[in-house]
Amino acid sequence: MKIDSKTSHLISSGTAICGGSAIAAVDRFLVQMKSQMSVALGTVFILNSIALFIFPIIGEYLKLLADAVRIWAAIAIHDTSSVVGAAAKYAMRHSELPPPSNLRAHYGSYP
Repeated sequence: MKIDSKTSHLISSGTAICGGSAIAAVDRFLVQMKSQMSVALGTVFILNSIALFIFPIIGEYLKLLADAVRIWAAIAIHDTSSVVGAAAKYAMRHSELPPPSNLRAHYGSYP
């Protein structure tokens, strides 16, 4: 893949620091075109989406404790909401976290 250096700097900062907010902060210093920022944001958010679904699966395969998945997700995933989602999904599958009250009210008890 051929990516220009400014876009790769934005993607690098987004994946290394804090996701979209880091891209927005670094963008001011690099004076980017909107398309470069869009590509960088899209890349980071796609990676977050993949991590949201794949981390619980890998955690189950490796038979990790919920705390280990929480720490791993916090270190590896770029966006706080995806970290919380992946960790909560794993913990609910292992009955270590009660389901949210709105799910209990709507669906009743679930495994």
